[in-house]
Amino acid sequence: MLRPGSAASWDEVLALLPTHAGARHVTLSVNYRTPAEVMALGARVLAAAAPGIEAPRSVRATGREPEFVSVTPDGLVAEVAARARAALGREGTTAIIAPPARHDEIVAALGDVGALAGTADALDAPVAVLGPVEAKGLEFDEVIVVEPAELVAANRRGLRLLYVTLTHATQRLCVVHAAPLPEALAPPAIPAEGPRRPEVMAG
Repeated sequence: MLRPGSAASWDEVLALLPTHAGARHVTLSVNYRTPAEVMALGARVLAAAAPGIEAPRSVRATGREPEFVSVTPDGLVAEVAARARAALGREGTTAIIAPPARHDEIVAALGDVGALAGTADALDAPVAVLGPVEAKGLEFDEVIVVEPAELVAANRRGLRLLYVTLTHATQRLCVVHAAPLPEALAPPAIPAEGPRRPEVMAG
């Protein structure tokens, strides 16, 4: 049985249907939801998750690059809570997308502001705490992604699910992690400058 995000192709999905006639494959090439800054990050993950599939082009930009916050394991929940509280001071909806095993401690840290997880009411809470599968098809102004390495490791098609998770943000994206980031998500290395060649001045 296929789980959300686990199919490698539409042919794999169609093979599970009892009958289908003349399926038509349409590729989404324009993204109206996700800003260009977030989409550029998502495109790197998509390239690793599904080589050959081109990421859609965003039609708008916000001028805000995704934030990456590296913390110690003991400081993870406190940092996530602090980021969520800051988000509540801005307009829009806020979601924390985290491994389900971390939901209880995140909700406990944000109980005073009405954070919820595990129920349908979470979607209307000031801070929705969701797993990556629960968040599929939804969008939020601000998204805080927690421990992407755990999200990837927990699912056979983890990188595909991570791509979808990142692109739920319509305004701001923050990634908080203690574990090393998946290679596809890590910022590109900046080559160190070698010794400069001496300039030759024309005489």
